[in-house]
Amino acid sequence: MPARVRPVRIDDCTSIVLTRGAACTALLLVGACTDAGVPLAGVAVGTAALDLSHGAPCAALEGRGLARRYEFAQGHLWVWPAFPRAGEEVHLAYDSVFLVDNSWTTTGVDVRLSDDGWAHERDVSLSFACSSAERAEVFAGELGAFADDTTLELAIAHHARAYWGQPGTAWFNNGGGNFVLGVGDPEALTGRTPAGEPLVYVVGGNLWTTPEGCDAGCDLSSFWVDLSVANLAYDKQVGVLWSLDGWKTHELALASFEHDALGGGREQWGVDVTLPKGAQRDSVVELAAFATMAGQSWLDPRGQLLRYTSGRIVQVGAFPDILHDQADTYVSVATDPPGVWSEVTLHWTENDGPEEHAVMRWSARGAYDNWLYHLGAKPAGTVVRYRAEARHLDGSLFVDDNDGPGYLLEYFAPASLDWVGNARHWPENGSIAAGGSLWFNVESSPPGRAFDAELRFRVDDTDGQTVIMTRDETPRDGNDHFWFRLDEVPAGAHIQYAIQVRDRAAGLFWQNNGGADYHAWVND
Repeated sequence: MPARVRPVRIDDCTSIVLTRGAACTALLLVGACTDAGVPLAGVAVGTAALDLSHGAPCAALEGRGLARRYEFAQGHLWVWPAFPRAGEEVHLAYDSVFLVDNSWTTTGVDVRLSDDGWAHERDVSLSFACSSAERAEVFAGELGAFADDTTLELAIAHHARAYWGQPGTAWFNNGGGNFVLGVGDPEALTGRTPAGEPLVYVVGGNLWTTPEGCDAGCDLSSFWVDLSVANLAYDKQVGVLWSLDGWKTHELALASFEHDALGGGREQWGVDVTLPKGAQRDSVVELAAFATMAGQSWLDPRGQLLRYTSGRIVQVGAFPDILHDQADTYVSVATDPPGVWSEVTLHWTENDGPEEHAVMRWSARGAYDNWLYHLGAKPAGTVVRYRAEARHLDGSLFVDDNDGPGYLLEYFAPASLDWVGNARHWPENGSIAAGGSLWFNVESSPPGRAFDAELRFRVDDTDGQTVIMTRDETPRDGNDHFWFRLDEVPAGAHIQYAIQVRDRAAGLFWQNNGGADYHAWVND
């Protein structure tokens, strides 16, 4: 990790090398980069659902008001107030997704911060706050107060140690763009929500891709929100602040009075917003409600997130991914958002025969609805092509057919490898020219029994990468030969790598230099 966090892709580094010898259980480090020079070790990683916007499991984090929420593959980050004013203390909480167990422990979490475009920077240590029900660790701290019109940029360093004592640091920086927060009033909202029921808050809302009056082909999106407002004055202005880019920019939309039948002296106001052209299924709207009355403006202390209701099929796949005639196969489909689907149907053919279909079984609800269908085992030589169709409650049909050809499953007789070896790179160390190409190689035998070969590598202390190596069409010297070419290697770079080969009986064969990994050095 360089001393200065620059917009390079750090937080999405995936599938860094496993293993510390054959006796060590293989665990996978997803989305984390260990320090350079340390053998690439593994840690179990999961996801954690912890919503600090609606009450945290830590008393010290309660009462923070509207929190700005960042979600990334490895966890969550909350900063509050969502719209800090000049001189107002900025707080931060980070939700770790490293599992707390005997094989991996967290040793600390730091925030690297700059308020002048990285001309200067400083690190702030976060303190352990609590553990969520999902066993995720939560760390929190204060970043200080800042002048008006300041732009803060943040990155998170998660320090951990494996059970054998090797240290590691995972950096998360919003896909290379850092986490960005502006200081200053977005709309000069001077009021503060008192204790108890907020004076204004969202009671309902949704986002759809074909607004009323628009034909199905319209490239438009809209959202509606209903607000509950305390009737403290006859004259009032009610509306929402909303953003499509995580509050880097925002817009204002005013609401209209609908009725006063909510009880308790509260009124319902509604707002409808048409989003910019192109904001369709992948749009996520963040919003905060406000009301101005009796000389004050009040902000809803709870941020809201609206996802499209027209939905999408998020993922289609089958498991296990190595299929032989003894493999008990399941097809899985994930749909978003949860709770709005009437059914999901699987369509498939076997060996180009007549198409069959079956309604999939709903299996779980979390961030998505998940659906399963049990295909069972198939004889070796069977080829299955399939697609998924998801029916929305509003009648809309969504199809995922892999852009036309459908998804493919091929069954074969299980076959084990006898040998994997000759892992090497070319040119050899001392002859690797800066700006040239570096070839990685591995071999296996007997030929035809390897399912695939994965190269896992990183360049210096940047993000780790995983690639599927190319198999030569014909065996070489009686062995299958796999290779990958890395072009334009930088001068003086240190490239650390290991290779995993899987056979057609689901066996794993690692080439990782006895747990120390292989190392290539590029000439200056």
